[in-house]
This record gives sequence, structure tokens and C-alpha cells, in this order.
Amino acid sequence: MAKTKQETRRSTQIIIAISIAIICLLLSGISIYFYLSLKGLNEEIIKHKEDLNIINETLNEKQTNLDSLIQTKEDLDNIESKIDEIKSIYFTNAVKAEELARSGQANFKVCYLTFDDGPYSKTTPGFLDVLEEYDVQATFFCLEKEGVDDIYKREKMNCHTIANHTASHAISYIYSNIDLFINDLLENRKFIEDLLGIKTDVMRFPGGSPQVSYSGLNSAAMVERLREIGYGYIDWTLTTGDGGGPTYLTPEQFMHNVTDYSSEFDVISVLMHDYSTNTLICLPDMIEELTAQGYIFLPLSYDAPIVRK
Repeated sequence: MAKTKQETRRSTQIIIAISIAIICLLLSGISIYFYLSLKGLNEEIIKHKEDLNIINETLNEKQTNLDSLIQTKEDLDNIESKIDEIKSIYFTNAVKAEELARSGQANFKVCYLTFDDGPYSKTTPGFLDVLEEYDVQATFFCLEKEGVDDIYKREKMNCHTIANHTASHAISYIYSNIDLFINDLLENRKFIEDLLGIKTDVMRFPGGSPQVSYSGLNSAAMVERLREIGYGYIDWTLTTGDGGGPTYLTPEQFMHNVTDYSSEFDVISVLMHDYSTNTLICLPDMIEELTAQGYIFLPLSYDAPIVRK
């Protein structure tokens, strides 16, 4: 039986309604799919942002560390100039301290502890230990020696003054001619400069400055030659007596050779030798006694008033 127009219209409406429903379901499904996909993508984006933040924080920390390392390298590159600057300020103040002590305007005296003829592998480290324990800087009048580089370097690192005592200390040879003496002195200057990077400008004559005249040389001519090559020189005020004196003297007598007379002066230079075990034994007591007498201890510099030019 043929469908009536009404039935046909109804069938069409049903088909359209079902189609619309299916389309709605599909659209809903697609919406849900895209929603879930976008939600997952958003969560992924958030996670990546968190990871990116962590990476950025790490990069910032690394950059800070790198900047610090760069600054440290620059500081290390400039360390020699900074050390020179600090030393210049220190020695300027040391010169003022000696001037004040000499003028009687200070409540302290100045002592320069000096050690000749080293370094010695067996004994010099003991002297350095004592000086380090008492936080005292001294002056070492060194010769040219092999096999003790570590001791030269320790003297430098402990801020002691490295001074020149000629390369050989061969008295009969170096005092036979002024040129020979100057050449021996310059040889030692080069040795110390090559090893430590220090250009010495303070020296002590082996045997003391009177040895120049004793040897028949012209003292004024010798001093003029020293000026020409930028050296000042120093003898000593007091000595322990360890440089070839009576061998029977005890450490206590060595000390009293200094401390029994030191109270008479405002500024002193004490001559010792870092090969003497007796001097090493008495050194702590000597430092303590001189401190009790009001002395402060300074290393020598070219500009120190006690150094002759």
C-alpha cells in the first residue's frame, strides 16, 4: 500500500531527527575529544613550563658561577699587581713607623731581625716555623744555592724580605776587585729574580761594610756603584755572636748578647745566621723579651731609614 504524504513526511522528519542526533553526538564526541586533547596538551605545556623554569634557574645559577669564575680569574691575573700594591702600602707604613720610633714620638721601638748566608735545608725551616708561630716578618740575606728552592719560596710566601748577600760569599775573591764584587751581587740578583720574581734592592756585605776597606777597596766608590744598580745596604746594631764567635756560648748567652743591650736603642738590626741551632733555640725567648721591651718587628725595605744608600 502506498504511503500517504503524511507518513512520508513523518518518516522524513524521523530520519532528519536521527541524523541531527547522530551529528550532535558526533560533534559532542569531537568536542570531548578535543577538550581532553587540549587539556592534556595544556598539562603538557604546564609541565614543560615548569621544566623550562628549572632549566632557566639552573642556567642562571651556572651563569652566576661563571661570572664568579671570570672575576676570580681576573683577580688571579691581577694578583701580582695587587700584592705589589699591598706591599707598597705596608712598607710605606713601616718607614713611617721607623721614623716615629727614631723621633721618640711612638710608644714602640723597631727591630729588624736579619739572617745571613742561607737558606739551609736542615735549619732554615725551623727559623721559619718560629717566625710563623710568633707572626713575625724578618729579612733573609740569601746566597745563590741549589736544591733549596722550596725554602726560598717559603720565605717569600711568608712575606719575609729576600735580600742579597752576594752569590758566592767568597770574601777573598769578591773583595779583590769592585767589578768582581758587583758581578757576584748581580749574579745573585738574577738568580733570585728568576726563581721568585723578586728584584732585590737591599744587600749586606759579607763580613760587613768595613770589610770593603779591610780588603783595600775604595768604600765610596763601592757605595756609588751600589747606588748605580739600585741597592741600599745595611750592617747591624747587635748580633747573637753566632757568626764565628766562641763556639762554647750557650743559646742563653746568644740571646743575652742581644737583649742585654737592646733597651738602649729605639731602632735595631739584629744579625743572626740561619745555620746556627743555638740561635734557633733562643729565638723564641729573644722575640718575647724584645716584645716586652716594646719592640715591633719589621722586614727591611729599600726605603727603610736604617738602610744606607
